[in-house]
Amino acid sequence: HQKRARFDATAADLDGFRVEARAADGELLRTYADEAGRFTLYLPAGDYQVSVINNRVYPPKPVTTMPYRVAPGVPPAPIRLEFDLGGRPAQIKRFSAR
Repeated sequence: HQKRARFDATAADLDGFRVEARAADGELLRTYADEAGRFTLYLPAGDYQVSVINNRVYPPKPVTTMPYRVAPGVPPAPIRLEFDLGGRPAQIKRFSAR
């Protein structure tokens, strides 16, 4: 149980993910995680579809998507998304007979 608790408490590696915001006019803005694991986008006023994209799979696919509105003159609220990463990445090593 201690190993499971330690595993669940370990922060996920977000290097393989990006956040994209697609504006109503089709413009696409994207960002990647900083050293603290935060994603930051500076969005002008408008309506967006915000997606978290998994780059570890090919083709990259959205993990979650949500609508988001930035109103003129109103400070935008931070977006807090929770999603299941489907497990932690594993390093696979191939061995061959000599």
